[in-house]
Amino acid sequence: MANQLVEVDGRRRVPLGRIGRKKDTRYLVREDDDGTIVLTPAVVLSEREAAVLANPALIQQLQAGIAAAKAGETTPLDWSMFDGVEDED
Repeated sequence: MANQLVEVDGRRRVPLGRIGRKKDTRYLVREDDDGTIVLTPAVVLSEREAAVLANPALIQQLQAGIAAAKAGETTPLDWSMFDGVEDED
């Protein structure tokens, strides 16, 4: 993308509507020593999601489970054993 000139408004805001991908709505912002401002598209994860992604063994188990489900290797579960059990969140 070619450089574009933008101006800050009275509240020091910069319009980003014509810059970047339309799907990006959150950014990490970094200001370099020379004043350069860098916006990096970002996503927000819960602590639970981050913990899962940081556990390679759990990722392998999830991938194996997904592959088994896609192959039709599933077993119905009796969920009645969880009646009255509340989630910790």
